[in-house]
Formats: sequence, structure tokens, C-alpha cells
Amino acid sequence: MNQDDIYFKKIDLPNFQEIRSKSLEFVKNDDKIFQRKLSSYYIVDFKKFTSYCPLLVPSFNKLDLEPYLISIFVMYDDSHGPIHIDLLPPYAKVLMPLLNTEGSKTTFYGNCRVVKTTNPKSGIKSYRPFVSKDIQARSTFELDGPTVIRSSVPHDVKMNKNNVPRISMQVETNPDCVTFLNPLIENDVIFI
Repeated sequence: MNQDDIYFKKIDLPNFQEIRSKSLEFVKNDDKIFQRKLSSYYIVDFKKFTSYCPLLVPSFNKLDLEPYLISIFVMYDDSHGPIHIDLLPPYAKVLMPLLNTEGSKTTFYGNCRVVKTTNPKSGIKSYRPFVSKDIQARSTFELDGPTVIRSSVPHDVKMNKNNVPRISMQVETNPDCVTFLNPLIENDVIFI
């Protein structure tokens, strides 16, 4: 068994290049998102997005997935992607590179104690770890194509500082795309 398939798995999404192009156009046309007016993370209007990018839903349907939520993540600095766990459920999401993800790294961690937090500026909720020398890196990948990631495990993003902004898109699906990943051997994250 490939250990990386526990944390992430590259997938072949039909029409990916067309979806990527339309998605980036959508982001660039929305100053609030592209210029990071409030946060690094934005949930977009699903109906508006899918009418702008009509290939998204049927392409996911070919993988037996029904997308229901789309979010955009815009980074200008590593501090925009600290170690965190996304709110649960879902336990996994499909990530897609939109711009400047080459050379950036997403790392998954274990041996963590995490607490639920709310960003005071944006209101975004997530789980953040207590800083500890005991936290251990488990797996790392570069977002260079559609990838299912286990968003229920602590992870961070380190960008290639020569390519900014780094923009990615997350798609949440029914069923939860965690089914594309191998089961966690041991969940060494403690929620406090």
C-alpha cells in the first residue's frame, strides 16, 4: 500500500484544463477574491460558479461525485497557509491548481493536539494545532493536477515565493471523496 494514498491521491478529472481556465477567469473577475479583500479562503456562490464553468458538474459526475461547494484559496505568503484542519465533514476535498502552484508543497502532519478556532477578521473556522516539537511530517506533495486530499488531517502549504499569488480551488462532494483514499492506519490527532 502506498502511504501517500492515505493523505492524497492524484486523480484524472475529465476536462480539467478547461475547468482550470474558466475557474481562474472567474477568480480574476472577482476583485474581492483575487485581491484577498478579507481572507485567503473564499467560498464562492455555487450556482454562479457552475453557470460560469458548466463543465465542472458533469466532469465530477463521471467520477461518481456530485460537487456541492467550491472554495478558492489565494496565498501571497506562507503565513496564509499555516498548519490547520478544515472543518469536518467532509473528510477530504478535491484540490485543483489554478495559478502558480508549481514548486509549492502541501505537507500533512501527525502527533498533534488541535483546538477549534475562528479567524477574528474573516470568521473562517478551522482547527489549529498547539505548537509542539512533537508534531511530525507524514507526507508531502506538489499540487500539479487534480488531487484528493484528506483535509481532516493537519496540513499546511509552503509556496514557491517566486510565483505569487498561489491560487487553488477546493471542491467538496457527495459522497465524500475520502473514499478515493486508503484508510488512516492510525489517527494520531487529538481534538481538544
